[in-house]
Amino acid sequence: MPYPIITPMFFQELTDPGNSENADVSYLMLTTPYAVEYIFTLENERVVRRLMEQKDILAYRIVSMKPEIEAEYAPKGEKLVKDRPILKHYWGIKTLTMNLLQDRRYSLEQRMLMVNYVYRTIQAMIDKSDEVDKELPAEDKQRRLDGAIAAFGQSILNAKDHNDIIKYFEEVRPNYAYSFQDGLSFLRILRDSEDVTKLRTIVYNKAGVPVDADSFKYETEKHTAIKEAYREMFGWRPEEHNENSEAAANAEFDRSHYMEQILVNYVWSYCFPYADLGLDLWENFMFLNTLYNALKITVGCYLYESKTPDEDFVFAIKTFDKGLQELRERKFPITRLIIDSIKKAGLTNNGDMAILSIS
Repeated sequence: MPYPIITPMFFQELTDPGNSENADVSYLMLTTPYAVEYIFTLENERVVRRLMEQKDILAYRIVSMKPEIEAEYAPKGEKLVKDRPILKHYWGIKTLTMNLLQDRRYSLEQRMLMVNYVYRTIQAMIDKSDEVDKELPAEDKQRRLDGAIAAFGQSILNAKDHNDIIKYFEEVRPNYAYSFQDGLSFLRILRDSEDVTKLRTIVYNKAGVPVDADSFKYETEKHTAIKEAYREMFGWRPEEHNENSEAAANAEFDRSHYMEQILVNYVWSYCFPYADLGLDLWENFMFLNTLYNALKITVGCYLYESKTPDEDFVFAIKTFDKGLQELRERKFPITRLIIDSIKKAGLTNNGDMAILSIS
């Protein structure tokens, strides 16, 4: 299989040196199991605004490398797969993740439930293989596991709809106290800067919690109002996207794609399904889900009662990402820190993660 370069479709647009607006646009060059991926970071507001403008699903461009460049990078990807054979499914699970996260027949919360189901099921296959097929030679064991994962992924892609997956979670109910507690805790981890301090202070103030508080007190009226305002602004309403519907004709300015684009960009910039190669697939999902919740809490609180929601959205996202990037550049193990925190709290199963997704 060739080892290509993958970039967002608007990569050249935002990196054209002839455009002075691109001066501060930064991107990551990541060596992954099956490609070199050029991915934009969100700390630059031009990138955030471009994603806000992109109402269609995010598309990516695949181009071949020059042979001499491929000879330099391809062995790095091959070594990743050799050292950890499960990574041969990196691309398949990644494209499946993208397919589900951009399935606009469902709300973004429901899409996260679908990804939850897929990651938990594949992780169960991996765990079961270790237990049931332990007597098989390693190559045979891996071959059986590979076939099972590929067949499962294809069955999800070929499904007419995913209503059966959503039904699987029908007994799950939101828990806003859990969502706020977890999101505010995540925000506390971000690397300090003047903007991060401003963001954190305003988010905590609107949540009614002192920034230096050791505990979070849930207030039903206050926090439900913030959640409802968030859903009113960013909630996905499929009927508004049917051009012939009355709802579409009367719909206010549509921001429902904003959080989708931001989350999808994080899937790429953090190399999901394996943001951390030392963690298993399900643990990587827990980090993705916790990141998503932290974004919802940050944006929901910061924009609550905002008179300039688009400008405030840009500031909240770029500042949140700046704090994350500075931790990443310092090799701060934020993925491990988050997972350790989740395990300590005893909230590691798919039900716990489902509650966080819909809250």
